[in-house]
Amino acid sequence: MGIGAIGCHCPRGAARLRDSQVPRHSASVRPGVRRVAVTAMGIVSPLGRGLAATEAALREGRDCVSSVTAFDTSKCRSKSAGQVTSLPGPASKNEARLHRASHMMIHAVREMLAGDPAFVPDAMVIGTTSGGMSFGEHFYRAHVNGTRIRGRATLVANYPVQKAPMDAMQAAGFRAPLQIIANACASGTNAVGHAFHLIRAGLKRSVLCGGYDTISEMVFVGFDSLQASTMEKVRPFDKARTGLVLGEGAALLALEDFDSALERGAPILAEITGYGISTDNHHLTQPHPSGIGPEMAMRRALDDAALNAGEVDYINAHGTATPFNDASEGAAIAKIFGARVPVSSTKAMMGHSLGAAGAIEAVFSVLAIRGGFLPPNINFNERDPAWELDIVANGARESRVDCVVSNSFGFGGTNASVVIERSADNPVRSAGCADRIVRLTANITTAGCVTPLGKNSAETAQAIRSGACATLTEVKNPENGRTFSAALVPPQFTAHLGREPRLRRASAISLLAAAAGNEAIAPALAVNPGMKPRLAIVFGVSSGGVQYTRRFYEQIVKQGANAASPLLFPETVYNAPASHLAAMLGVDGATYTLVGDGTVGLQALEFGAQLIAAGDADDVLVVAAEEFDWILAEAHRAWRLVPSRDAGPTDQWNRRGAPLAEGAAAVLLSRDPGAATVSFAEGRTHFSKADAAVMLDEAVADLACGAPPDRIVIGANGTWAEAGIERVLAGHFPGQRPESLKPGHATRECLGAGALLLVVLALEELQCIGKQRGLVASLGWNQQAAAVWIERTPG
Repeated sequence: MGIGAIGCHCPRGAARLRDSQVPRHSASVRPGVRRVAVTAMGIVSPLGRGLAATEAALREGRDCVSSVTAFDTSKCRSKSAGQVTSLPGPASKNEARLHRASHMMIHAVREMLAGDPAFVPDAMVIGTTSGGMSFGEHFYRAHVNGTRIRGRATLVANYPVQKAPMDAMQAAGFRAPLQIIANACASGTNAVGHAFHLIRAGLKRSVLCGGYDTISEMVFVGFDSLQASTMEKVRPFDKARTGLVLGEGAALLALEDFDSALERGAPILAEITGYGISTDNHHLTQPHPSGIGPEMAMRRALDDAALNAGEVDYINAHGTATPFNDASEGAAIAKIFGARVPVSSTKAMMGHSLGAAGAIEAVFSVLAIRGGFLPPNINFNERDPAWELDIVANGARESRVDCVVSNSFGFGGTNASVVIERSADNPVRSAGCADRIVRLTANITTAGCVTPLGKNSAETAQAIRSGACATLTEVKNPENGRTFSAALVPPQFTAHLGREPRLRRASAISLLAAAAGNEAIAPALAVNPGMKPRLAIVFGVSSGGVQYTRRFYEQIVKQGANAASPLLFPETVYNAPASHLAAMLGVDGATYTLVGDGTVGLQALEFGAQLIAAGDADDVLVVAAEEFDWILAEAHRAWRLVPSRDAGPTDQWNRRGAPLAEGAAAVLLSRDPGAATVSFAEGRTHFSKADAAVMLDEAVADLACGAPPDRIVIGANGTWAEAGIERVLAGHFPGQRPESLKPGHATRECLGAGALLLVVLALEELQCIGKQRGLVASLGWNQQAAAVWIERTPG
């Protein structure tokens, strides 16, 4: 049987026979709970291009790991990886300029649409870890070597992690809001799980979700420096396992409200029925040896699906084959399921595809349900005596599969599990569900920030009101002598945080995030120290830990891969600041990192509100931060987003951009009433400057439909985006327009922190003038148009 096979239904209490031909159960109807269908999928991986080729490779147990060809591995311990070799050629001159990550995503979306041509997503949620990293490596190497970079703007434009999903969206003709989750190796499963909860909570009708990642030298060397990779065969859960190899790929799943899918006659391949997430806070790169993190994620997923362990037929394990990871996961599986449920890791066949892994393995899980087989755990020789597990060793098993738990665990102690079930032959509609949420709102309790102008929100707001501007510091590119002016946060503003155990070696961005986050959360914790079990963290960022990233890759380029520091690499991952903050606060629930452009702070705020609306948290600490490095300025210069003159610390500001700045902002959202409420317009993705303004216009019209705002706070970065916002506001508020604030003229361009900083400063301004209504508007350079409405609570 292949992808077209459909199972049948029997009551959950029926005997669970092991005969693969005897039906057992399918996803059930729970009153008041929306069902979520998988209507189509698309995939490309080292196992092949497309669902049919993938299923054939899984059944065969094909070893698709081979010698790395993309870069020199002579100074690495490991020489192998799972590599995609079957990508079709570009269909146009424009596609030829794209990163291969985009080509993978475009293939996946086209295959998904071939399976369900009528599918149109209300949102897109994608997991990844590194985006177009190899383009960034090329850009940096050219600076070190002093070579002229041909098409440098193209390299920079295709480097950000949101670019590949945007290219896929554009190829498919979609314009849905886009969320990029970068929770290290759990990202893909987080994307599937969050998309599932958006639909089940009535926030969205349909979501395109998945993940992607491609092989890159920096990430490959990073795992090698940690001695996590192996020189031998990958042997998940084997007593003699010695480590992982990396892989790559992309996978997409079309999720839709079950009733909606039924109404339009869409194919229903399976159902997502449960999702669990946890943070174990043990170590940035190693899981807690007890398995508590994976155990919490799996138990939460089972509870979410209203299942017990005895109703699971197969576990698609994270199974990286590193000694510590497999020991932690093996202990958790044995504790919950014993040896009754078959377990396998498919990473031995294709390597660990990082942010893509969870999405790829969700596709594998659906294929297993549809095809009636268990994918094999190849290269398995000897059972680890530490736990008793039923490993699907070396060859696929024919078996009826009705229910799968799929696991993904990553750096920072982030753990995620999803439950995927067979859908019934005779589907029954959802029953007794609440109406869909038309307007997403949340309560703001407290806020905080740290900027070049002040160590907290009050100092920053006061400095702006007094007309101060952040002092600019001259920063030199040592490779070519070019200087850039940047607004840096004084070290003394965050020096006290260096005493925190998890922050002693942390990058500047982690310290900034911790400073702002602590200002926002401290008052709430003082009043309610018992809030932590239902507290989530959402971190928004644009460029991430660029200082450690540049230093780590500099070691590779100048000294060789064997000189790369294992102390630097863990701090290069996007979710390191969120992980440090969770450990500092003792949060063991949901921790997410979102990556985007200048609007990512508002995206993170909306994501936090979604978690509350979906019942995933009662309080969400939303933080956004950015740090500065000269390589970041060079990238923005190539894209003409910083002033083009090579000058010292002067006050540069023009239509070509603004000086870059460091900073962080934080807002605490709550289910309970607070100091203000925030309402969200539907996010928009744009592909040109012209439609960016149109989409922002729609967002502002969506929010400002009643009394005008008392203050308007806009993102001002000296580019076309600022001019676009001004034109939109002029159209909405002709004549006597409400006073507008442009904090960016004072703080400079804080990139990923900038949009959330607008919200913090809007709250400060409304309180200062004793007014209630504020509008915050932001345009991203290549991704989103975003706006929020703030209504301050009187008193």
